[in-house]
This record gives sequence, C-alpha cells and structure tokens, in this order.
Amino acid sequence: MEQENIGRKEREKLFKRAEILSAAEELFFHKGFTATTLDDIAVKAEFGKGTIYNYFANKEEIYLSIVEDFIHKFIEIVNEADKESESFKEFIAAYISRLYCFCHDNRVGYTLYVREFSDINIDTVIHDKCAYFDRYPQMFQPFKNRFDKAQKEGIITDRFDIESIVVFVQHSIFSNLYISINGRRRGDFDCRHEAELAVEFILNGILKK
Repeated sequence: MEQENIGRKEREKLFKRAEILSAAEELFFHKGFTATTLDDIAVKAEFGKGTIYNYFANKEEIYLSIVEDFIHKFIEIVNEADKESESFKEFIAAYISRLYCFCHDNRVGYTLYVREFSDINIDTVIHDKCAYFDRYPQMFQPFKNRFDKAQKEGIITDRFDIESIVVFVQHSIFSNLYISINGRRRGDFDCRHEAELAVEFILNGILKK
C-alpha cells in the first residue's frame, strides 16, 4: 500500500512498527537474540514497553517480522527486475543492482537473515526452517524462469540442469554480498561497482573470449 494513499493514523502505525524493527535489528545484531530483551528494544526505539506490545506479542515475533520483511523485499526485487527487463542480460543486471544496493543499505537486517538461514548463527531463533525453505520457489521463480528461457534459447550453457545453475548463482551472489558488506572492505563498498562486477562474472566469467 502506498503511504500517500493511507491515513495519518495508519502512517503513524507503520512508522512506529518500522522504528521498533530497526531498533530490534541493531540489538539482535550486536547483542544476540538471547541477550536482547523487550525492555532493551523499547529503550532503543524510544517507546514505552506497552507500545511494543501493541505491535508484537514478544521478541520472537519481532525477529520473525524482520525475516518476513526481508523475504517480501527479495520477492519484490526479483519481480521488479523481471518486469522492467526484456533480455536475459538486462534482467541479471537489474536484479543484482537492486539486490546489492538494498542489502548494502540494510546491512544489519540482511546479515541477520543470512546468519539465520545459513546455519552460522549459534543464537538461532527459527528452529524449523522447512516452512521458509518451501517458499524459495516463490521467491526465485521469475529468476528460474529467466534462466530456463535463456538455456532453451542457447544463451547459457546446457551442460548443467537449471536447478543447479540457479542454486549456484544465487548462493554465489548472496555469499559474496555477505562477505563484502561485513568484511574489512565494507567501508569502501560501492554497491553499484560491486553489482557490475558480479554481473560481469556471472555472464562472462574471468576467461578472455
């Protein structure tokens, strides 16, 4: 829903929810989920604890909302890239550019998301991740469709099945992003330059033609 089409009270609710999630992200990132309390979140967000309860039942619900918001954003990014692009190359460039800049601008939340689903988070919250993994086809279906079409048209290799190619490319993109925005070079991270580099590697590799 576009914010200009909603009333003042609804905009205020959305603002408060966003502030709570932003405060919680920072605390979960720096202190860990277990060590963070609702009181901590209330203080960080500069709201009373009662206000927090108006939006979320507990800190688990806050954490899950952070994850859900990122999943919805990933779906939005791939769908927007699909709609605005005609060729396969245009799609890859649009998708990676949007993804890199979004994750760079939302480093903390993206890092929490990757830690949770890559099993490198010892302070895990979502113990049964099957329901989330089952949503991957929805998240990346336009991506897979583009690769499938490109393979049938002879644009990309047919030496590997589409499922393997898509999984490898997505893992490469997300892993590179995680390392780039959290590594020692993160202060120099230029999302547009890094996106161009990723597109070049995916489409052309490193060998001279």
